[in-house]
Amino acid sequence: MRHSWAGYAQHAWGFDELMPLTQNGKNSFGGLGATIVDSLDTLWLMGLKDEFKAARDWVVNELSFNKFYEASVFETTIRVVGGILTAHELSGDEAFLRRAEELVQILMHAFDTPTGIPYGTINLQTQQGRNPTWTQKASILSEFGTEQLELIQTSLKTGNPVYAQKTEAVIKFLNDKWCSMQGLLPLYIHPQTGQATTQMVSLGAMGDSYYEYLLKVWIYKGRRAEDEMYRAMWERSMDEMLRKLLFKNEESGYTYVAEFARCGSPLLHKMDHLSCFIPAMLALGAHASAVTGAKATRYLQVAEELTHTCWQMYHQMASGLAPEYVEFGTAGMVTAEKAKHNLLRPEAMEAMFVLWRVTQKEQYREWAWEMFLAFEKNCKMPVGYAGLKDVTVVPPPTDNTMQSFWLAETLKYLWLLFAPNDVVSLDDWVLNTEAHPLRIIKKLPDFLTSNNTAQAQVNPVVMN
Repeated sequence: MRHSWAGYAQHAWGFDELMPLTQNGKNSFGGLGATIVDSLDTLWLMGLKDEFKAARDWVVNELSFNKFYEASVFETTIRVVGGILTAHELSGDEAFLRRAEELVQILMHAFDTPTGIPYGTINLQTQQGRNPTWTQKASILSEFGTEQLELIQTSLKTGNPVYAQKTEAVIKFLNDKWCSMQGLLPLYIHPQTGQATTQMVSLGAMGDSYYEYLLKVWIYKGRRAEDEMYRAMWERSMDEMLRKLLFKNEESGYTYVAEFARCGSPLLHKMDHLSCFIPAMLALGAHASAVTGAKATRYLQVAEELTHTCWQMYHQMASGLAPEYVEFGTAGMVTAEKAKHNLLRPEAMEAMFVLWRVTQKEQYREWAWEMFLAFEKNCKMPVGYAGLKDVTVVPPPTDNTMQSFWLAETLKYLWLLFAPNDVVSLDDWVLNTEAHPLRIIKKLPDFLTSNNTAQAQVNPVVMN
């Protein structure tokens, strides 16, 4: 972490990301200082207080939101809002909360739609929202379904219920429209009509963290009976995933989660590295008693099998690091030609962390340590760390980006694997999808109860 931060601070300060090969910075998120805000809590937890203070001073005094930039509402929420909120939670510094709410107030304009489902992007300066044409102007499930933790936390800390109202109304809309019939939802839903523009279902890219947040919001709000909607939606989706998408490859013996493209088409027997969050989610659900008895045992068994698959995605590569996704067939587990890159992603390390905390089986630490050594050998540059272009060859060619989630997630999960179990305990904290911990609410204030947050000021669409 020190090496990563020093490289960024020296060569890319104020930019979103370090380019470790050319030793300069680039803005991938509109110049919102993604690496700085993503690193705040990692620096604090690791005791790097001088580095934390430098980051704090930049966020409070220099970070500007007045930018003519089409920001991803999702990425800005999980990275920037999430990172700043956790810094406030850990340090108690009220300046962080003021900055977080300032940004949230801008992002709220994305929710001005007939269904309440937010647009995927918003211009930070004009505050106009829009969606891409390639989704037929629909919003993406993993994006609008992954903003609840951060916005509820903003309401909790500021006393303004509107942020929670808006984002919880989205989940209620999905529940009312879809979830009496199905658990797994289509990836694209139009914010004007509430109708899907695709039949594709995935727990990898564009679907993943929606399911994660159903569980985590229920845990974060204290596992209350009043929030049963979240838990029930999560259980229904997990049961459907296990019935329809879970397979064991005969050649390799590895368990994986496939993808559903469209009605009448065969399943896609591939598994994204992004999907390695699934075993962490299943194990967390069993640990938190979102399911109990034989079902909890089943969920944990599947979590262990999937974590083994994620480990093999690393272990079988010449570099010791996983590709972006793998495919399964008669040849076993195969790396696709266009998926040989590694972006320093955290999902497999997340699985190792949660499975270690839940089972206390030493193998997860051993696997994680071997993964760490592969990162050290292949990705460590004189300045920072770089992703890889091809994990199947040695030495692997490197790219020119140190992703902010390398500091926010991958290194944090690895560090937590070897920290005492009461550091960011799973019984006291929920980590957002960018690994920013939020303290579980022990007693929900009246203004955030479900009866109140359901009263979001949106104009519901009348469905046939």
